[in-house]
Amino acid sequence: MGGAGFSCFQRDGPLGAHEPKVDETLAIGHGLKPEEYARFVALIGRTPTFTELGVVSAMWNEHCSYKSSRLHLKGLPTKAPTSCSSGTLSS
Repeated sequence: MGGAGFSCFQRDGPLGAHEPKVDETLAIGHGLKPEEYARFVALIGRTPTFTELGVVSAMWNEHCSYKSSRLHLKGLPTKAPTSCSSGTLSS
């Protein structure tokens, strides 16, 4: 994978050279809330790269994540004989 001295995980150099500076304003523009960006930075222990911000903003997006479906999932039955939590489902 890659040539000598090349890593696809480089933050500086060829892959990161043309990426914009990531900060809270850019994260908000990607749909993250300020507290979500702060949590992300705390989790990885550094400022994310532009690519990392893009991936996390897609994963944590309201439309694509559990955050927006949690409310609707709470309304589904959990005690019926055919529910997954009943342990009686078989293939």
